This record gives sequence, structure tokens and C-alpha cells, in this order.
Amino acid sequence: MAKQLLVGFILSVLTMCVIAQRVNDKFVVKTLPTGKVIYISKTFMSWYGGLDYCNKFGLSLVSLNSQNENKQLSNVLQKVLPRNEVHCWLGGYKFQDENGFNSLRWVNGGRNITFTNWAKSEPSHGNEHCLEMYYRQYRGDVATWNDRYCHDKHPFVCEKRSHGNAKRC
Repeated sequence: MAKQLLVGFILSVLTMCVIAQRVNDKFVVKTLPTGKVIYISKTFMSWYGGLDYCNKFGLSLVSLNSQNENKQLSNVLQKVLPRNEVHCWLGGYKFQDENGFNSLRWVNGGRNITFTNWAKSEPSHGNEHCLEMYYRQYRGDVATWNDRYCHDKHPFVCEKRSHGNAKRC
């Protein structure tokens, strides 16, 4: 019985190592100075495609909680992503609440967005419901946010789910 438990444990650890290797092969993994581990994909996808891709690896699109974390992410993205690109998907989305007002939430944990860093004249109204960051100079701003059409294709950033795990070996 003990031998079977040991074999089962070893197999589960090896499975997690294979999953972690798949994550590392698909993403550039970085740790921000705040300690947050981020998974940067250089693949261009819609916001929903990026969300699905993150979920496939036990991750979620990234949420940001402070100006410091926002700036740190922008600095890392400038070093990793293509120089000719300025947009990157974050895990925020806009929806109409029960009172008919536009509200903002993070997909990771469903928390309301309390910290924001909107670009000038943003957020706009209409059918732009997904959150992106201008991580390079764009319209005079760097590290600012924009609401955008969700079907546009950009690189994206993932993080560990707040209620799940993405294991590393």
C-alpha cells in the first residue's frame, strides 16, 4: 500500500513538472520587484483568446493593484515584447452592472478594479470592453490603460489564478 502511494505521489509530481515545463515553453516567465510572477505571451490573440490560453495552463490574465506594479509591468514588457508593438492585454473588463452603470472587474477572482491608470480621454464609451496597457510611448503616454475592442489581437500577460495553482518545478 505504501509503495502504491509513493508511486502515485511521484507520478503526480512528474505530471506537475511536465505542466510547468509546458508553461515555461509557451511564456516568458518574469518576477516583478513586487514579487508577482508574470507569464508573458508573445503570441497575438484576442482578449478572449488570451484568457482561454492562460486558463489552459492554470493561469489568468494579469491584474494590477498599484501604480508601482503597473510601472514595473510596463518596464518588463518593454524589454520582452516587440519594439513595434505598444498594446498588451490585461485581465480587466468592462460590464454594465445591475444599475446600468459601467463597472470594471478583474477576471482573476472577479474583484472590482480599484486602482486605474487610464490614458487621456479613456475609458471611452461604446463597445470597447476589454482592458489593454500602452506599455510603450503611445499618444504621449506610457504604462497607461485603454478600453479596446476585445477581438483585436495583441500579446497578453498572465498570472497565477487567485484560487488555483500553476506549479513550477
